[in-house]
Amino acid sequence: MPIRKRGKAWEYYFDIGKDENGKRKRKSKGGFTTKKECEEALLEAQIQYKNTGRIINDKNLSIDQYLKYWYDNYVLLNCRYRTQVEYKRIIDTNIIPYLGGYYLKDISPAKVKEFLDQHYLRDISKKTMEGIFNVIKYSLDMAVFPYELIKENPCKYIKLKYKFKPPKTNRITIDDAKNILNYLKENYRFSYYIPFLIMYNTGVRKSECFGLQWDDIDIENKVMHIHHQSLYKDGKMLLVECKTPSSVGDILLGDTLINELMLYKEIMIDKNPNNSFVCLNTEMSPITNSNFGWICRKIYNTINIRVSAHSFRYLHGQVLLENKASIKAIQGRLRHANVKTTLQTYLKSSNKLEEIAVNIWEDVL
Repeated sequence: MPIRKRGKAWEYYFDIGKDENGKRKRKSKGGFTTKKECEEALLEAQIQYKNTGRIINDKNLSIDQYLKYWYDNYVLLNCRYRTQVEYKRIIDTNIIPYLGGYYLKDISPAKVKEFLDQHYLRDISKKTMEGIFNVIKYSLDMAVFPYELIKENPCKYIKLKYKFKPPKTNRITIDDAKNILNYLKENYRFSYYIPFLIMYNTGVRKSECFGLQWDDIDIENKVMHIHHQSLYKDGKMLLVECKTPSSVGDILLGDTLINELMLYKEIMIDKNPNNSFVCLNTEMSPITNSNFGWICRKIYNTINIRVSAHSFRYLHGQVLLENKASIKAIQGRLRHANVKTTLQTYLKSSNKLEEIAVNIWEDVL
């Protein structure tokens, strides 16, 4: 039987196949005080591996070990790349430093609540807290079933009832947007001006904008087709599915944007006929997130306007609202699945809306 004594403790080991390079892979576990205990654990591990292909039934499995297993065997196999990256960041930054050393079996509702309280005292946003809580809750749900490592999820009865500060949104005015566009047109006519102009006129997300190809823009019918978004993985541009099913859709374009795109397309096809992407950087390559960050800093340092990825999306919805577009039309244009997102996150009260309301009232009187 493949067991051995190492110092004063016993260890078992057995082969579980070969890796992609043909190198033998082995499962081992030590720390048993007696030979009999080690033999029993080995037999149980071999049976479980034969039946399920996994071995995670260690009684002293830590949160760190369990989350690594959950990430490798669930997240990497079932979640989109962006979700994988976000979950990995949350696990490494927000969970492991606080709970990683605890045994999975010892995580109680009180311990989870204490863990969440620690994050709340860091003055994090509601969105960040929800992300942390969702990862710990989802992962422990699977520890109950199908992994059967714990009997009940300690997160089951916990609710996020903290009083969070209103989220900070980097909003700009229509004058700010015009100043940004003028600056970009004068200095970056064939690169950064066009993506900002598209975001200003359509409210599309940054990744949707950067993923646009000329085949996605029907100039004759004045329609932009949104059916994928850009993603940078291992230094390469990929086109992946949209953020949500509701994000897929067509956006009508006005003459102002159409005319600029027609002129731009004619010039760019002559300059770079082999590139199908609409939004390019100064090197005539598809724009990356690093490029976007650089131009945003450039805008701030040059014309003192702080702009972010969502600034033009917020502005697009707000301008439509203040000019009497229906909420349903704004929701459709921003492609939100739920109108509550449109109302609670993107639109806000303003002096212009107050004036419109007063004028409507006066007309009624």
